[in-house]
Amino acid sequence: MTAPPTEAMSDDAPGPVARRSLRAVLAVQTQNAFNDNVVRYALLGVALMILEKGTWVFDYYKNIIAGLISLPFVLFAPIAGWISDRYPKSQVIRTCLYFQIGIIGLIIVAMLMKNLWFATAGFFILAVQSAFFGPAKFGIIKELVGSRQLSRAAGLMQMLTILAIVVGAVAGGEGLKQAVAHVSTDPWVAGLIPVGMVGLGAFFALWVIRGLSETPSHPVEPLSIRTFFGHFTDLGEIFRHRFLTLSCIGIAYFWFSGAFAMATFTQVAQEHYDGATAAAFASYYLATTSLGIAAGSVFVAFVSGNRFELGLVPVGGLGLAMSLLLCAICPVQSAWFYLGLFLLGATSAIFLVPQNAFLQDRADPKRRGRILAASNMLNSAASLSASLALQPFCQAIGMSSKAQFLVVGILSLGVGLYALKLLPSQFVRIPFKFLLRLLYRIRMSGDHHLPSEGGALLLANHVTWIDGLLLSAASPRDIRFVAHDNFFKKGIVAWGLRLFNVVPISSKNARQAIKTTAAEVNAGGVVCLFPEGTLTRTGTMNELQKGFELIARQLDGAPVIPVHLDRLWGSIFSYANGKFFRKRPRCIPYDVSIRFGEPLPPKEAKHATVQRALAELGRDAYQGRPELYQSLGHACIARLKRGGRKPCIITKGSDRHSVLNRRTVLITGLLLGKRWRASIADERVGVVLPPSSSSLLAHLGLALAGKQIVPLPLQPRPEEITRIQQLGLRTVITTKGVHSGLATFPWPDDVITLTEELRALNGLPRILAYLTARWGCAKWLQRRYLPNKDPDSIAVHFIDGRAPLTHRQILTQAAQIADVHLLHEGDNLLVLYGSEHPMGQHFGIWLPLMHRQVALVPAMSAAPTTPEVLLRAEDLRLVVADAETLKVFENARSDVYRLTADAPLQDDHLYHTHLAPGQSVLTTLTYPDVHFHDLIQPGHRPGAYGKSLPGTCLIEENGEVRAEHPATTAFTFPGQLDSEGFLAPPTHDA
Repeated sequence: MTAPPTEAMSDDAPGPVARRSLRAVLAVQTQNAFNDNVVRYALLGVALMILEKGTWVFDYYKNIIAGLISLPFVLFAPIAGWISDRYPKSQVIRTCLYFQIGIIGLIIVAMLMKNLWFATAGFFILAVQSAFFGPAKFGIIKELVGSRQLSRAAGLMQMLTILAIVVGAVAGGEGLKQAVAHVSTDPWVAGLIPVGMVGLGAFFALWVIRGLSETPSHPVEPLSIRTFFGHFTDLGEIFRHRFLTLSCIGIAYFWFSGAFAMATFTQVAQEHYDGATAAAFASYYLATTSLGIAAGSVFVAFVSGNRFELGLVPVGGLGLAMSLLLCAICPVQSAWFYLGLFLLGATSAIFLVPQNAFLQDRADPKRRGRILAASNMLNSAASLSASLALQPFCQAIGMSSKAQFLVVGILSLGVGLYALKLLPSQFVRIPFKFLLRLLYRIRMSGDHHLPSEGGALLLANHVTWIDGLLLSAASPRDIRFVAHDNFFKKGIVAWGLRLFNVVPISSKNARQAIKTTAAEVNAGGVVCLFPEGTLTRTGTMNELQKGFELIARQLDGAPVIPVHLDRLWGSIFSYANGKFFRKRPRCIPYDVSIRFGEPLPPKEAKHATVQRALAELGRDAYQGRPELYQSLGHACIARLKRGGRKPCIITKGSDRHSVLNRRTVLITGLLLGKRWRASIADERVGVVLPPSSSSLLAHLGLALAGKQIVPLPLQPRPEEITRIQQLGLRTVITTKGVHSGLATFPWPDDVITLTEELRALNGLPRILAYLTARWGCAKWLQRRYLPNKDPDSIAVHFIDGRAPLTHRQILTQAAQIADVHLLHEGDNLLVLYGSEHPMGQHFGIWLPLMHRQVALVPAMSAAPTTPEVLLRAEDLRLVVADAETLKVFENARSDVYRLTADAPLQDDHLYHTHLAPGQSVLTTLTYPDVHFHDLIQPGHRPGAYGKSLPGTCLIEENGEVRAEHPATTAFTFPGQLDSEGFLAPPTHDA
């Protein structure tokens, strides 16, 4: 099956080699952190078992070992950062992994000697290795993935690091406990088991890192004595930038609170358990916290998208305070206590990840290693102060673990409130963005056209009330929008507009509004305008207002970037179905596509240029819709499966009225498709049927059988008979009445009567099909009943010389018709074109099957069906036929529209569409004008074919119109376009 065209990666997107290298770095840094903590908790358990209870060593060994893991980051931060900048970070990482193997071997020797302090010294050297490993592993991320993927990569690294810390703690404590229970009661022998396992894992890390690509080194000053004491120099570089300073302090506070909490976990366990059991329960607390860290990291990645959201920092800070307070007031081992631990991990990740990504992104590439090393030093100093000073002091004065949770919770509350004061608008943005990403699946392309810094003017089409929120959620940069100054006068709306830095403009002073907007762009901001001036209420783009041209003239070289929002027509915030809000969403999450176009120089941002650019983006958006790259059978199963009991076909006549719901149609189609796939050997199958329920069922069955449909006229002309014979059709589907009534038709030998086919489907096969259609999911039904079919293969072949229709063209055409203000869901649709005409195919067959319109068909019975009978049908919305036939319906109810593919007439109540000569896809469509208060948006103009369908780009050149359809090659035809985009016949034919 053909796949939709993929977008070229932006310049900032990682390639395959970079992604492979990133996976290798993530794996080895996770292994490194895991090893450190397995050794740490194994040694802690051994110490608690061999040391005499009540001695100061027993009481404070947890603090000693916690301090030793942080102390190297303080002592060796400058030289570690210098090495990370001086040498390729990939080389530094490999060297550290070799040292890791030797150091773990040293610890094993110390444990064999049963020397606790020798083993503790080995652990300190292992921490030194991690101190040199840290700046290299964090610094290489930006070099591998760039800025726009940095938030996700940094979040993933931080999540894996913390998970490795926690899982390593669990593995060390629980591994020691199990070894004591099942292998040896000697603590040293039991401790060798988890430590030996991580020694084997260190060899595995060398195998993983073999695929790491080489990274560049950076010129730095020569190594000197000052390098070893460059703490203050590196910190000074950080402190020169306010937000880098705050970010480093915030990260340090995370490690402070984390070290305090981990030490307190051990105290909680010691207050309730002894020896190895205490170490094991301390690891259980960490395991619960680790689950929260994983959940919080996923939440950060979900909300952040392709940018780092600093608004998550106050969310995490306040959540950190609440979770610590929950741990303080709930009984240990209660479900609420474990919930507090889980929330502690989740909010910690939410607090930490955005700050880490911000620091890595904003650090000078030439000094990134040293800046990250200086940050690591602050983190370690904070950890040391918590594990060697504050927590031991609290324990020494007899403060319980509960009271300690309360102390840190109060500190975290202050940190969260301060972050909220610094980032109020970013904080308010988070719940909106979370809700949007929950309800909408936003697919963005071309975002590399948006400059990473400097000003830009965005010009976007306007479909829904939340277009601005969707653009803000998708954009890697902050976007400022423009609003009328009346909204800034009072109330919560004014407060919100000021909070989000919306640019105020006044319609009474247009010149000042233009200057204000241009000044914001020239100052380096990204400002978005909706040049239509109002929401579309027809589904197609309105005429662009020319104010943006005046703004573009005043830009100092900042680019003008067209932006197209696709697939939003039909959402509850659009005017689909003739109303805002008061409708159910089609699905959750709702797919949305946002495309950024090629930047235009300000001088070239003219009305026609921008309008054409937006139309081309709309064409590309349709070409990128994945649901249009499937067969008709796949699409029909998916759409009919959703309908259930809703009607699909209403048969109405003077003596007959019946309704087939969508599930019944699906069941019948599945059975016919399975039967015909086995019984009909030919690829092409003819259909000789008038507009009827039989015609829809026959088309559906053939589509599900994977056959090519050849609709044939009931009264073929001589040249059409010749073409039928040339096609060599050997199988035709019809009804018994049609077969007997058309004696002169060139019938082949194999004539299948649909009535007999339907009769053969009754009994057990229909019961089984009902059960599968009722309870089976769409994907399972597609795999079970459908053959693979290329979406660009022919689905319908016409014999009148028109181009055949592919599966993708039919799917695209149905989507285009559904995306304009013509039909609402559930409307009855009467199509009197035969299926041998493209209008009969698009409107009479596939639109009802795939877009929840209801096909109203005349009964095939002896009693003639009059127009009055059909018009009495409830909710009849549209009659589609040739102009001559529509004269019968000219006195129909005023709410019944009439649509034809004939040449446009000067008739206010007759709507038209355009079929280019020899083509089978519609290029334009007229539809009712929309009157909304004092606003009128035209969709119809007498004497014109209408506006281009969404996704079709029309370009007038030298007296002809070129149509660029999203599912077929471009074609030209005579015609002219007016300023509002209406297509009319050539002047000499008018």
